[in-house]
Amino acid sequence: MPTSRASSALLHTDVAFEAKTANAFTADLWGPSQELEIKQNNLRTEHVIPLYYETQIQWYCGILKLKGMYLAVLIGGSDFRMYWVDARPDVFQVIKEKCSAFWNNYVLTKTPPEPINIEDVLKLYGRSNGKAIEAQGDLAINYGEYARLNGEIKELKKQQDAVKAKIAIDMKDNEILTLDGKKVLTYKTQTSKRFDSDSFKQETT
Repeated sequence: MPTSRASSALLHTDVAFEAKTANAFTADLWGPSQELEIKQNNLRTEHVIPLYYETQIQWYCGILKLKGMYLAVLIGGSDFRMYWVDARPDVFQVIKEKCSAFWNNYVLTKTPPEPINIEDVLKLYGRSNGKAIEAQGDLAINYGEYARLNGEIKELKKQQDAVKAKIAIDMKDNEILTLDGKKVLTYKTQTSKRFDSDSFKQETT
């Protein structure tokens, strides 16, 4: 049975598409949608997307030899945005070098990388040995900064609770607070006489 030229020919493209969903709390990491500019074929603004997605797309572009990718995201289930991301060969080269170094220095040698967050520390040193370490150098500096911030957080928490109490007094038996007609905060009175700061819920935009 003869094969048509259309079915036997390879398909080639230098553009790809990626779709994402995102939590509403991350909306600030995404810039204004470029959807209209893309439809008009007249890009005038620079895309702004989370760094981890920028890195992923640049990797795709480098591996697949693309000139760029379209990225669509649905934020909070209702906020649709679209972007165009140009391929950056220089960025891909840096990513490739980092991946190569990680593979050769850690994966092939079965050497755990240095921890960069608390989760990494727990995986490496999950069990306490009861030993003590003296705070010196960077460790002493970091502890001092932690103690300072912890004190500020406690003080700010006291101030926040005081303001919450004032708001609750002013709201009386009302449950919803609006600003310019928009709901900004809800407060449910408690049956207990104890003040419950968790009963305040600020509305997210």
